[in-house]
Amino acid sequence: MNRFLLACLLIIVLLLALITIILVPHLPSSVILMPHPSSPENLALSIALSDPGVRSTIANYNGNYNVVSVTPQGQADSGYINVNDSLYIVNLTMPNPVISYGREIIIVDLNQCKVLCNEWYSYRGIPVEFDIMLPADASYYHILSGPIWAGSNMGDEFGVQSFWYHLGNLTPKDAKVYPILVDEANLSLMKTGGSYQAAVYNDTTTNLPTVMNGSYAIYPGWSVNASVKRSPAYNTSSWPAFDMSHNYYLVLKNAGTDTVNINLEIN
Repeated sequence: MNRFLLACLLIIVLLLALITIILVPHLPSSVILMPHPSSPENLALSIALSDPGVRSTIANYNGNYNVVSVTPQGQADSGYINVNDSLYIVNLTMPNPVISYGREIIIVDLNQCKVLCNEWYSYRGIPVEFDIMLPADASYYHILSGPIWAGSNMGDEFGVQSFWYHLGNLTPKDAKVYPILVDEANLSLMKTGGSYQAAVYNDTTTNLPTVMNGSYAIYPGWSVNASVKRSPAYNTSSWPAFDMSHNYYLVLKNAGTDTVNINLEIN
């Protein structure tokens, strides 16, 4: 390479460097290279782990936890209806050397960067207590689960699955939150804004069939003790076994104009 060509290359390099120094500070921020943003899953997990309630639970397990999954809200055991924000469900387990592990399901609102619902489960996977933040004009739903009476000599009680809910706290206390009990097909209709039909269940207080169709508002101290009949299943390797393919859901609808905080105890 002759000296003239080398001198030209050096001049070009110097000019490019000078142009970069002058123009870069005046470029729009979108042009300047930035690190890739975190994925929605990582953001949801970060929001969940920053929540005081979640941190307190994890602290009870000496800070140990496992991330089982982080997924968008879908046809899961619980979720929200009529919330347009991006919602993710964070599934955590907390190992315990004595009683296996605890479980926590956290529903995160990515748009608001906050936890909407925190669900605690026992080491047996049984729901224990839920803290629910319910925006105005939105509904929260959760699948019903409970023990089945399957002992010998149960008579008419054989194959009956019972559910018990108790409202520990409601803020504000005069909130307009209405309970509805539906099956899975009608829950899907509710999600799309269609007409739905409340499910029939047995009120164990009166021992009469009834419906929970949103005709009254819940209040602090409200409770429900319900049961449904499960048909025996004979095509299994264990007995007794029952047909659990038909699911039921408790839906709490906030008909007011303010966000409501609900503490729900389950047994």
